[in-house]
Amino acid sequence: MDRNAKIDELLAVFLQFKRHVRKQVTAHTHDGLTMAQSELLLHVHNGCTRLSDIAISQNITPSAATQQVRLLEAEGLIKRTRSNDDKREQQLAITAKGRKLLAKQREQLHAKLRSYVEPLDDADIDAFIRIMNKMIAGRHQPK
Repeated sequence: MDRNAKIDELLAVFLQFKRHVRKQVTAHTHDGLTMAQSELLLHVHNGCTRLSDIAISQNITPSAATQQVRLLEAEGLIKRTRSNDDKREQQLAITAKGRKLLAKQREQLHAKLRSYVEPLDDADIDAFIRIMNKMIAGRHQPK
């Protein structure tokens, strides 16, 4: 099989996996949040505290990031404060309510996705993570 055929097969498998996972993930309600809002909440929890960084991490416009942040803020899941270093900049932080919701979602997601990793041993999982990270990192390298 030549490289182009392998890339075609990789794409087909990736899209099929993505559809299966998305179906599993969206099978529960996310407690009224969209997938994008849940991902944004996770990014804030993991230390992504600036709106510009959120926009980049989510691959959305800054105005779309602001809109999503406003919705999460209205739900009491995140809060915005002014930066001590630059008063024009706002810092995002997850609230206790947001952490509780995120923990609940993570538990639900793990339960739903466990069937996907069931046939894999730890070495397979480690290899999958390594390969996916390598592909992502390679995409951001200058050619």
